[in-house]
Amino acid sequence: MAYKTLTDSMIHQSFEKTGVDQSYFPIYEAEAKRCFLALEKDCPDEDDNAESCLSLTDDYIKYYVEESEKGHCCKWCASVAEKSVTGGDEDGIYRDTYDSLDSAEEKERELNIHTNSLSEDPIYRERYKSMFEEGIANLKESTENYTRIYHSLIDKGKSEVYAHAYASVSEDYKPLFCEIYAEAYELGIKHGMDDSGAYCFGDFCTEAVDQGLWVEKDKFLERYHEDWQKEFYVELFQIEYEHEHGKKMSKHEMELVKAEIY
Repeated sequence: MAYKTLTDSMIHQSFEKTGVDQSYFPIYEAEAKRCFLALEKDCPDEDDNAESCLSLTDDYIKYYVEESEKGHCCKWCASVAEKSVTGGDEDGIYRDTYDSLDSAEEKERELNIHTNSLSEDPIYRERYKSMFEEGIANLKESTENYTRIYHSLIDKGKSEVYAHAYASVSEDYKPLFCEIYAEAYELGIKHGMDDSGAYCFGDFCTEAVDQGLWVEKDKFLERYHEDWQKEFYVELFQIEYEHEHGKKMSKHEMELVKAEIY
């Protein structure tokens, strides 16, 4: 049976069926009434607006309570609940909610609560938060992939710097290029480069291997002049040769390479 009018009794009965704590009733009631008025305005000829609004409010309160139990503020909870009911994608829901907050302090606090609710792993939390703020897509999948690879490399004895560098490009590069990038990045950090400089050095080295080390040689030497940088570029010839031929370059071949680089 369809009900044209939304009554207080209907709201109370519907709320009781959700099993949600009584403290959330005022929120449920307000949303039910708001939703009913919106449906009456948009669909005045429908006879089941009362039932439809209660069904939508059941979903709304489920999402609201889930966020509230994590410790989020009312504004965050309401935004996530509203956007979840309308069927937005998860990344978009949380980013739009984050953007709707008024102050930097509020954004920081709510993002920390959100991130901490996803995992107890500090590596996961740090990566997720960084990617969230950068607007990277497929947040959970990418963060899980990064974290898995990071820990596997640490277990193999790699440094935290190497593991971070390798894992951060693992979705974009082939394994060989991930190794080259990670080695270059780690080397850059060891020699005093900041994150941006180490990134550029690693990126240039992988690009050089991809385009051809001899082709990119002059560009490399114009940009990088220190002995450790030249030494690594020579090492790249050895890595490339070994990858293609399954053996190391001869001493004579290495000397020829060095003579061109130094």
